[in-house]
Amino acid sequence: MISPSPVDGVTFRFIEANDLRMRIAEAGDSGPLLLLAHGWPESWYSWRHQLTFFAEAGYRVVAPDMRGYGETDKPPRVEDYDIVQLANMILSGEYAENADLNSDGSVNILDIVQIVNIILSS
Repeated sequence: MISPSPVDGVTFRFIEANDLRMRIAEAGDSGPLLLLAHGWPESWYSWRHQLTFFAEAGYRVVAPDMRGYGETDKPPRVEDYDIVQLANMILSGEYAENADLNSDGSVNILDIVQIVNIILSS
């Protein structure tokens, strides 16, 4: 069972990616995909304001609970949490495919300067 979101406009669902069951928070129905990845010891909730802001700006925004956090699976080995594993999870075509996020086959990766420019131009 998926718990309801505490944030209006944000929904949850589970996907399978890289042999993990992951919970993702989503906002926005269309537009370029913006993936938000949290650090330690946070969760999707760290991005709650950005999820709704960028959705209203025309983006489809996704913030997963990274491996080991929130309601995403927690692999037992320390090696399963190294930077290579974490980067592979986000950059994996399997992730985007299973999440049904990449409808036109493209992925937009924004750097911090682009994100700040979007915020300042609104």
